[in-house]
Amino acid sequence: MFKFCSRNICLLIVTLMATGVMAKDMSGWSDKTVCRLLIGEPDNAEFLTEAQKRELKCDSNAKSGGTKQQVGGKLIPNKFSTSVSFDTIAEADELTFLGSADVDNDGIDDIVISGQASSEGYDAGQGLQPYILLSNQGNFIAKPLPIETKTGGVWGGAFLDVKGKKFFYYGHNGEETKSGPDGLEISSMPSLTIGFLENGDPFVAGVAKSPTMTSSVEAFKVGSNNYVVENNYDNFATRIIKKSTSIIYKVSEKGQLLAHKVRPRLVYENSKPMNHIAVMDLNNNQSPDFIVSTEKERRGKNFDRLVAGDPRSYVVFDAFESPTKVYLDPPAFGDLHSGFNGNIFKSNASSNYYVSLASMKNNLTWDYDKKKFVGFDLTLYRFNEEQLIEAFPIKTNLQNATMLKSYNHIINNKEALVFGRYRTAPFYVTEANGEPIKKFISGLPRPTNGRSNILIPITDRTNRCLRFVTMAENPERRVNTAHISACKINIEASP
Repeated sequence: MFKFCSRNICLLIVTLMATGVMAKDMSGWSDKTVCRLLIGEPDNAEFLTEAQKRELKCDSNAKSGGTKQQVGGKLIPNKFSTSVSFDTIAEADELTFLGSADVDNDGIDDIVISGQASSEGYDAGQGLQPYILLSNQGNFIAKPLPIETKTGGVWGGAFLDVKGKKFFYYGHNGEETKSGPDGLEISSMPSLTIGFLENGDPFVAGVAKSPTMTSSVEAFKVGSNNYVVENNYDNFATRIIKKSTSIIYKVSEKGQLLAHKVRPRLVYENSKPMNHIAVMDLNNNQSPDFIVSTEKERRGKNFDRLVAGDPRSYVVFDAFESPTKVYLDPPAFGDLHSGFNGNIFKSNASSNYYVSLASMKNNLTWDYDKKKFVGFDLTLYRFNEEQLIEAFPIKTNLQNATMLKSYNHIINNKEALVFGRYRTAPFYVTEANGEPIKKFISGLPRPTNGRSNILIPITDRTNRCLRFVTMAENPERRVNTAHISACKINIEASP
């Protein structure tokens, strides 16, 4: 009895002591102490309030005291980790992250997610419901996009910043009108732009005139004007002629779409569908250049023959003025080359830059039960001005390039490209000692099988770091859970 009572008394004393400590004035505590306590207890309201009052950025990797943050006096502990679930309504064979940007101005990227409906759901006329995952100062919530975005499948989209306003270009992929046995219907919808209210609620801002079959969507800027290139596999025109017509839109301050009246030249080659187009100023002359990831068209009854011609992907410099073309040589997989994603990062040590190209091997089949593409290759091509100097194959364990995305960031004061996709640890490539190098990002939970093996980086500007979104396993294929990691890479800015 005595020991029992003594233990309770001791517990009471300890509790009172802890309460007394918590009730103390923290104004005399050092920044380092406040950060150390907050990192240990990120949900502690008193520690969080004190850190916010001091506008501290508390980094679990910091060796010294807290440092002042730069984003609106808000603080999000570096050790937070959260998740958010959403119901796609229709069963999804595949989920696609279309883009990320800070829509609600809390310093952390918000994420637009869509997907590909299962064949069963599509045949039943079930439209898949896309979402925006709003960061909400680290407490992510899922908001459905407007009903006009429901789809059988979407894999192209891009954010734009038009004079401080965020818009998202949502590229429908041209599915035909489909009615199901229960009266459900998937309509053939044109692409559209989505705007956002101050609280992040999405609304339709602009609609294209005709449906297309979007392969890729990228945003670019010339002067003060904002543009979107919607690549639909085929040649460019100033209006939609057929679903495969590629087009460039100028996006107004209200998010409306205005067809650009000038077509880029030398960008399309006959019988070579364009899988991805990136637009940027590679040679620093204020004129858009095009990185075109392409493949040779399949022919024959079983689509098991390739057309004659050059299989290589390429870069077109000054596509609107005096265009010149440089092929990306050598092409991975030779005549069976199929390019899927291109991007660029610049050298800090020289005037060189690197064009990245992710590609796969054409499997010469269009059979539903067989893989249309196999293998994977990532090659970096070093350029100086408009001259290709050297090619560097990069070894990875990626298995799929068809939905691959790459993201530009500044890491350790150097430009870098961050990659993340299926069944792989995310990695980035940058330059060291005059050559490109690859670095993996470890410590992320990831599924080993299933349909939703996705890893995507998002920017946390408050803590100046990259976090990663990972998708949990999804046996029912409708209710999905996205997990948002703690900070994994410190970044300075986006180039």
